[in-house]
Amino acid sequence: MNTLIMKSRMALITVFFAIWAGILTGCHRQTTTSDIQFDSLMIDTVYKLTDSKSSPTLTLQLHLTYAKGKGSQIINRQLARELFSQGYSDKHAPSSE
Repeated sequence: MNTLIMKSRMALITVFFAIWAGILTGCHRQTTTSDIQFDSLMIDTVYKLTDSKSSPTLTLQLHLTYAKGKGSQIINRQLARELFSQGYSDKHAPSSE
């Protein structure tokens, strides 16, 4: 009976280390390089709706992140489709650099 307990403990320890080794090797990050970079554009402007001093104002704040580099046109088209899902067509897509 003592031998059976020792064998089960050894099996348990072996399984534990096998799982631990699998976790350690499975969590290794693979690094790749890409030609795509991201840039941003920020517009923060206040417009008066009329020339009057008491004119209501419109505050425009636009924060846009876009891809640039090789293959970026595909990403920018998809972002534009998601943002402007209705009525968007490829003729409005930014041209590639």
